Amino acid sequence: MKYLISYIFLLLTPILVVAEENRNFIMLGKARSDGEIVKAKGLFKSLMIGHQQAISHNREESFISHITAKIKNKIILDVSTSPSLGSNPKIKYKFKDIGHPKSIEYIITDNKSNTKELSFDIKRKCSIKSKKEKVEYLNNYQSVNFRKTNPKAWKARTYKEAVNELYGLIESPIKNKINIESPDSIVCPDFYVSISSNEDLESIAIFVLELSHPTIAVFSIPPNSIIDYQIKTQVKYPKYSYIVIGKGRNGKFYKTMKTGKVERFSDACL
Repeated sequence: MKYLISYIFLLLTPILVVAEENRNFIMLGKARSDGEIVKAKGLFKSLMIGHQQAISHNREESFISHITAKIKNKIILDVSTSPSLGSNPKIKYKFKDIGHPKSIEYIITDNKSNTKELSFDIKRKCSIKSKKEKVEYLNNYQSVNFRKTNPKAWKARTYKEAVNELYGLIESPIKNKINIESPDSIVCPDFYVSISSNEDLESIAIFVLELSHPTIAVFSIPPNSIIDYQIKTQVKYPKYSYIVIGKGRNGKFYKTMKTGKVERFSDACL
């Protein structure tokens, strides 16, 4: 009987492994439009296990590495991610309600290049009125996976090294044209950081100086996008320092920094 149970377990092991891996593709998505702007958010279920955590817990690396969202085959969100976002990362974003699409299609990629496509409907407060749109999203805008195009940026041990791998040497970036909103002090390790800007940026990179690998996310920004993102991040240090670097379509660079401190974790976090 003992050997039979062991044999059955061995047969089921591949199924269990696949089920564990597929957890990366489970997500919850919501989107609501007021007729002009769509506010969307996604909760991506993943343990987000990076290299160091995999070694210390004798686990396999497993994390979401890239997320793309589309409407009518036009990209409206494109972000490369790292395990530093913490388990079950959340992203909030906005886009212009051009063409009044019915749904948002997501393409989720993990660190093993496995992909999954999911779709979520857009809820509307009122009926759609037909009108001529003055602005169009580009059909030919291509997704950029910075984990593939700039792999060393994610392995970099310092912020300066990571920035150099992404953008090269940056001299005299323009200050404070990108807004960072986060609590000055936090009592929970998981919290939202808001990134917004009125500049015409083609990408935004987000770093946390205290991390051993400071690059946590890089957004590739389609033209005519609303640059207003919120990402759920995780900090387990007495203080945190966010630096955001933006690259404009005019070739100029922008930089903003925000610091905060972590108080004793509240029981409400448990």
